[in-house]
Amino acid sequence: MRRLFRAVRLLFAAGFKAEPRIAALGFFMEPAGILITTFSALWLKLIVDGVTSSDNRAVLWAVIGLSVTTGVGRIIGMLGWRLRTRLLESTGAWLDERILHLTAALPGLEHHERPDYHDRLERLHGAGLGQSIIGVVGGVGSVAHLVTTTALLATLHPVLIVLPAFGIPSVLLGARAQQLDQGAQEAVSANWRRSNHFYGLAIQPGSAKELRVFGLDEEIRRRHGAEREEAAQTVQRAGVRGAWLQTIGWVAFAIGYIGAIGLVAVRATRGEATLGDVMLGITLAGQVNGTVEGLVDTLRWLMRSLHSADQFLWLEDMVSTAPPPGESEPPMRLRDGIRLEGVSFTYPGTETPVLEGVDLHLPAGARVALVGDNGVGKTTLVKLLCGFYEPTAGRITVDGVDLAAIHPVRWREQLSAAFQDYCRFEFLARETVGVGDLSRIEDLPAVDAALARAGAEEIADVLPSGLETLLGRSFDGGIDVSMGQWQKLALGRAFMRDAPLVLMLDEPTASLDAKTEHGLFRRYAEAARARAAEGAITLLVSHRFSTVRNADLIVVVAEGRIAETGSHQELLARGGLYAELFTLQASAYR
Repeated sequence: MRRLFRAVRLLFAAGFKAEPRIAALGFFMEPAGILITTFSALWLKLIVDGVTSSDNRAVLWAVIGLSVTTGVGRIIGMLGWRLRTRLLESTGAWLDERILHLTAALPGLEHHERPDYHDRLERLHGAGLGQSIIGVVGGVGSVAHLVTTTALLATLHPVLIVLPAFGIPSVLLGARAQQLDQGAQEAVSANWRRSNHFYGLAIQPGSAKELRVFGLDEEIRRRHGAEREEAAQTVQRAGVRGAWLQTIGWVAFAIGYIGAIGLVAVRATRGEATLGDVMLGITLAGQVNGTVEGLVDTLRWLMRSLHSADQFLWLEDMVSTAPPPGESEPPMRLRDGIRLEGVSFTYPGTETPVLEGVDLHLPAGARVALVGDNGVGKTTLVKLLCGFYEPTAGRITVDGVDLAAIHPVRWREQLSAAFQDYCRFEFLARETVGVGDLSRIEDLPAVDAALARAGAEEIADVLPSGLETLLGRSFDGGIDVSMGQWQKLALGRAFMRDAPLVLMLDEPTASLDAKTEHGLFRRYAEAARARAAEGAITLLVSHRFSTVRNADLIVVVAEGRIAETGSHQELLARGGLYAELFTLQASAYR
């Protein structure tokens, strides 16, 4: 019940937080407009009674009243529509901003590994939660309309006050139909996500080459259609059941509707009611019918909105109940370095450890290289050092302070990184690099210097408008660049921070040739040597042994454990796994 109350409060509060004045005015104008429309039926009764009694004066006043009522109702309706549209846009924008804030509030990446998180976001994104305020306003207006209509019906005969009660089955069965529909929508969330994935594969340039080379277009379309068909059938079955339930509800109301009109008509034939009363009864009964229909639609809308609000609250709760981040400040200069003590890690939702019992010391000022086969845990180590995840067991310390106790945002401000799965920011080229140090995104000399450190000085010369060129073909005027150029831009981004405490390079040159990579790492090594006096650590993950031989410390990772550590010469002399892998790779170049 408490969660339901929170969901209802969210639906009301969202509009007032987005547009307080417009929301307040909307809640007033909607019922006011409906109430004015309700009394149009009373004017029609007076017109009919005036005509039948030849009372021209009464007819005239009734016509004037009807005209004024209709005109004012139209004006309020038009203004109300504009206000609702503005409120809808503002509320939707407020909620979207809030959702983006919440998704970014979690400092780690664990939630991104959870399918239920993505399913809920999928439902929340397509729910149009911002529209719920219109349903709330419409519901308030419908209730006001029903109360006034029932009061007018009671003036014709007291028993007519029960007419709205015949709409209760429609409302209840309509709610049940909405539950069936909502359950179906939840059941097909994964289908829609897979369908969207296949759709993206079919239209995105990154996948277009392989789809054509391997003749996958038809297979992707088939899978896309199969997912949509399965989802559509599930939703359709729920829709058919809901339609039968609603039909039963409308039959129940039709009985009451026919009975109400029949009662007024019989009383008129007995001389107990006027022809105007008959007109009033028919009009009001019709309005009750329309109001009940509106209430059913509003209730379904509100139930859908409440469910969407529940998804939103789930996201809020996940953020609010997450363990609080550490509050300690990171050191400005490393003295001892970073230590991993008995570190094990298993990704959320899996059972097999990626890392197990890792003990490792990354000395302050060292150039460290991580080497090993694919999938042995090198990138996972980088993620743990970035604070994206916490170890399943063991701990990581920075100059003796547990990394979990250091504020993650403050820690990452002291890092810089280039990842193998780098992001393609479709910004201006200058911004694509400059976001590596957001405070200097407009500092062109700083961007030029970062590109120079990344060995990417030539990029500005080959782009049509230099660093002011829009990258990517998603938007007009944008151009695409090669994989190697995207990677060099990502490397430039990693070098925007002049003196990071730790520089992590995770396969940062996979799209570059060996010669270019060797030249880059030679410059990196020189830069790292210059920063060593400040205790800065440079961590390189690479498969190319020729580029890591100059590292101060080489760490060989195998099957989630540290197989051996040492310098290039020490490891060769030891004749272990490193020597074997180095010899194999060197022989390929002979």
